Amino acid sequence: MRLKRSMGIRGHILLIGAVLLLIAFIPVGLLLFVGMMPTIVAGLIDKTKERVKSLTVGFLNFAGCYPYILLILNAKEEPLSVSYDLVTDPYVIVVIYGAALLGYLVEWSVSGIVAALLFSTGEKRLVDIKKEQKDLVAKWGKEVTGEYELNKYGFPISDKIETNAEEN
Repeated sequence: MRLKRSMGIRGHILLIGAVLLLIAFIPVGLLLFVGMMPTIVAGLIDKTKERVKSLTVGFLNFAGCYPYILLILNAKEEPLSVSYDLVTDPYVIVVIYGAALLGYLVEWSVSGIVAALLFSTGEKRLVDIKKEQKDLVAKWGKEVTGEYELNKYGFPISDKIETNAEEN
């Protein structure tokens, strides 16, 4: 069972600040609300502690939104109508969601590459350990492996001990 993490006071302050900023800049807030949906979904499905998928998708998703935020802020006409026009333009949505898709692809490919590298490193380490074990057995004998017979009391059985016991 996994415990739910709490945002803490800092997280609540940041959340309240973000909501207040979006209310103050409603046109930008509208674009960000619609445009950052893939990031919200990534945040909901990413249950890892590090939240790598959420961060990767979020940064690239915001990069897709950023040029259109500048268009809203530099608009000569009413910013809310510019924002509405951008949100309803399929080309804009494809660009913004395409940037989020790039975030998903980056996260998927990088995690696959890292997994492959770690796997090959582990395999090489295993080969090195087996070689070192063979060298130790050659140098110190079979006793260092821990693979020898034990008597019913758990003591190793050796020919010397049995011969000495038979002589007495």
